[in-house]
Amino acid sequence: MTGCANHRPTLEPISREQKAFYRIRSLHEKGKSRQTFKAADEFLKQYPAGDLSVPVKYYRAVNQQQLGDRESAKRLFREIIAEQPESGWTELAESNLKSMED
Repeated sequence: MTGCANHRPTLEPISREQKAFYRIRSLHEKGKSRQTFKAADEFLKQYPAGDLSVPVKYYRAVNQQQLGDRESAKRLFREIIAEQPESGWTELAESNLKSMED
């Protein structure tokens, strides 16, 4: 965001990838598992290596788990851990994976 005290701030435009991500996050926060899963699936087809692909994979895995597809969720959590071992998303994936294996 840019601007000064005498002017209205201007917001930087967001990309289509960011818009899609915010939609997925919003669906997830509203508890709409099927819609989140579908939107995440479409996102990952369109932006497989995008900057936001790991958080989208996380949302997809959580919603797969909620929809009863535990094995696919586990695979996706493991993929997140392998792709970005130092990420905060990895910590979340590890926690979910651990709770599924208990």
